[in-house]
Amino acid sequence: MKAAAFTIMITLAVTSLAALVHLQLAAWLFPTWVRSLYSPGGRYRTAGIVLQVLAWMAAATITGAGVAFMLSWMPSSWGSTSETGEFTTYAEELAWLAGLFMGSGWVWSLLNVARRPSA
Repeated sequence: MKAAAFTIMITLAVTSLAALVHLQLAAWLFPTWVRSLYSPGGRYRTAGIVLQVLAWMAAATITGAGVAFMLSWMPSSWGSTSETGEFTTYAEELAWLAGLFMGSGWVWSLLNVARRPSA
């Protein structure tokens, strides 16, 4: 069972990274394609939603891991204990919080670049 879960996690991670790279390149090279992810009524198409969610997962993970690496100077004794007794360092909490915000900003900015009207 662990092997199946591990395989699913690896597949999801690789798919998310591929979606992020695809969206990154498409926003810069083919902005009209990214604009086509939106219907004229302003609603997202299903493929666009899936692409954005996968890209967001990869962006949040990449930025969270990067911030965690940058905060590795913080002593591991700095942290808090939850109600269940699990200790979490402040660096971990800050890293994943920053990853969520920065990853969201990354994908949002890619989508806004693609939405700009061409000159």
